[in-house]
Amino acid sequence: MLIEYGLLVAWLRRRTSRSRWAMLIGLLVCILVPLLQFMVTTERERLSIVCDALVKAVDVGDVAAIELRVSDSFDAEGYDKESFMALVNRGLERVDIEDASMTGDSFEINGSHAVVIIRADCFVNMEGFHQRLPSKWRLTFEKIGDEWKLIEVTPISTPVFPYNRLHDLPM
Repeated sequence: MLIEYGLLVAWLRRRTSRSRWAMLIGLLVCILVPLLQFMVTTERERLSIVCDALVKAVDVGDVAAIELRVSDSFDAEGYDKESFMALVNRGLERVDIEDASMTGDSFEINGSHAVVIIRADCFVNMEGFHQRLPSKWRLTFEKIGDEWKLIEVTPISTPVFPYNRLHDLPM
């Protein structure tokens, strides 16, 4: 917008057709660039939207919403889609999760395959445990059509989240 203001001042001082065209082209660019940014979604943005949707589904306990984002070819530590969804269902029945949020640490996209490292944070209520629990996860996705689907999930051990396998989680 500052450039457009400069072009307007130049046109007002000189009033030449060249400065008028420069101002009009600058104005057009100022309008079109934000419009294009709004219309175009990058693969990283799409993955971030899927990760946010997964975290929100965990927050509200919506197993069906999680299942929609899990690929039929899911395979993590011997869990297929059906057994993983059973694990998620048991976990969400046993643990009350509130205030879940996430931050994407890294996104590695290679064609139709992507690995996303996220930091998740939530308040956990379960028998004998009532506190905020930050965690770190490695999510692997495959692109099926226009959608990114989860094919593997691995917890990443941190000082406050000492789990590095799904089997280690207290579910």
